[in-house]
Amino acid sequence: MNPEIKTNEQRENETNEIYSAIGEFIVEFEHICFAIQTSSIFILQKLGLKNQDVARLFVNKLTAGQLKDKFKDLVFLSKIFDTEELEMIKNILDRFQNLIERRNEIIHSTWFIGYPNSETNDYTTADNIKLYKEKDGFVAKAFTNKVSDFRKLTQEARTLSPIFSVISLPCIVEVESFSIKNLLIVKDGLISLKEGIRFERPYTDNP
Repeated sequence: MNPEIKTNEQRENETNEIYSAIGEFIVEFEHICFAIQTSSIFILQKLGLKNQDVARLFVNKLTAGQLKDKFKDLVFLSKIFDTEELEMIKNILDRFQNLIERRNEIIHSTWFIGYPNSETNDYTTADNIKLYKEKDGFVAKAFTNKVSDFRKLTQEARTLSPIFSVISLPCIVEVESFSIKNLLIVKDGLISLKEGIRFERPYTDNP
């Protein structure tokens, strides 16, 4: 059976959906980076560094991977968080590492968008090729992605962003007993905000 012949408008809409899904994930990914940068600044202030411009030097011009590693070092060296909280933070840092790897694959791949699946005439899939360095040289690996794959990445980014923001709240809230455990919950091995909690992304004093 021959696949459905689609109109130009249908093809354009499905192709745009792919582009939109990729772009949406990249935008949400950067919100995680912003949250980590901001939390880093608040932690540094808590530790006595009051000049935000100096604190920004700590987080400026870092790759996502470098930012994650610096933040991890800062959190563990700060002595602000207890053992259980550190395990929570490690959990979300590991999840962020997974997103970093997917983001890098997306950004640094060659994409083929607007080429339909030959069997279904579906334009909502996209193929990409990326070179990987292995022991014996470089190997080109090909992948096929659907809109739903990017949507899942976007949802994970939207989950992690506010969590990284609340990590710095003990540095802001002047209540000695306050803990990020008051805001986070562990379900099926994953950390998330407790139900009903909404958290706006914090901004530093001097934009």
